[in-house]
Amino acid sequence: MNTLDRPAFAEALVTLCETFNEPMTDIKAEAYFDALCEYDIGRVLGACKLALNQSKFMPRPADLRECIEGSQDEAATAAWGAILGEIRRVGYMGTPNLDDRTLRAVRELFGSWQRLCERLPAEGPELLGWIKQFKSVYGSVAQTDTRKLTMGDLHPNVRQFIAGEQKRLR
Repeated sequence: MNTLDRPAFAEALVTLCETFNEPMTDIKAEAYFDALCEYDIGRVLGACKLALNQSKFMPRPADLRECIEGSQDEAATAAWGAILGEIRRVGYMGTPNLDDRTLRAVRELFGSWQRLCERLPAEGPELLGWIKQFKSVYGSVAQTDTRKLTMGDLHPNVRQFIAGEQKRLR
């Protein structure tokens, strides 16, 4: 279900297009809407405002998503902070309450939660190395979370446009 308010979103997108002197098309508007429809309208409008203030060029949907979610490095840093919080909360014998991506990165790098807790140094350069390795693995785990777009995922107008272009090119 879309939580994004279409009229408010359309107004924000038109503002972006006008500000950055980009043409607005129905296909572009639908693509932006589909890319951002999982977010609350307040968060999307905040991202649009941030883009207006900080961007030199028309932001792509991925740019707006980054304004909403933060960068990959910020996400990895937050995940590492959550790990440290869970270590303090449950220790090596307990069950951590972490999101799937973080748990997958822990398993990939350390093998298990218990092994992470047992091997993690308290401080120093070795700890900084573990943090760097975790962030790298977390980023690669995040990249595998993205699913591939299929023709069935596209809006009917986009599919029709692609079919027309394919015919025209033959």
